[in-house]
Amino acid sequence: MPDIVKFIGNTGWTNANSFVEAEIERAILRSQNEIVIEFHDEDFKYTVTLQRSKGNEFSGGFTGTRGSTRVQGRANCKIMFSGRDALLVGTWDEEGESFQWWATLEKTDHFPDEKPRPKIK
Repeated sequence: MPDIVKFIGNTGWTNANSFVEAEIERAILRSQNEIVIEFHDEDFKYTVTLQRSKGNEFSGGFTGTRGSTRVQGRANCKIMFSGRDALLVGTWDEEGESFQWWATLEKTDHFPDEKPRPKIK
């Protein structure tokens, strides 16, 4: 399996009733067929896990937690890569509501809370 690819970025979702944006703290392309994204919205920590379904289409689910409160849902998107960047566009279904969802990602060597590894000589 190839090395994982790390990203940081932004995400958002909207429908007729709301518009939300959040900073993506970490996204990891674990393989060519799976991506995991973590971010906070208000007091909820979300973890999204998507698998390739066909071509550049990914689908999967997410969990949001705040203390003992937990929400779950489904997400799907198309992922487009360009150089160091990626764009995800799709749908987000949470607690009976459907949203248009997007994420913009930029490759990074290290996450903000991660110290660089020492180089081995």
